[in-house]
Amino acid sequence: MAHDATTLAGYALELCQAIVQTDHARVSLPHPLTVRIALHAGPVFEEEDPLTGRANYYGAHVNRAARLEPITVPGCVYASEPFVAMLAAEQACAQQDSFACQYVGTISLAKDFGLQPSTAVRKKRAVPTR
Repeated sequence: MAHDATTLAGYALELCQAIVQTDHARVSLPHPLTVRIALHAGPVFEEEDPLTGRANYYGAHVNRAARLEPITVPGCVYASEPFVAMLAAEQACAQQDSFACQYVGTISLAKDFGLQPSTAVRKKRAVPTR
């Protein structure tokens, strides 16, 4: 499992793009099918689920991401401030500038989980060189 923000942001955006590019009728999926993805950073605890015997993840930060996802605009990736800070730090250290982060405001999270400053994440478009 990836633990860095750059890999996770890239994966989230590629997943959104794959959903958009899928021939939904060919694979018997409803059209239009969209996905919402929320990214957050914080401590998470891994334990074996006693019912399934598989790894499961718990903690307040899992809940925060789960409350950000339902209010994300369909087809978009939203991120919390801690995630955006990690992404910006990683990009600066690697001298990369692959992602654009646009603040969308402080929004009410699902299930009365409070307010969350939120940012839309997207890939930067390559600028053609001459």
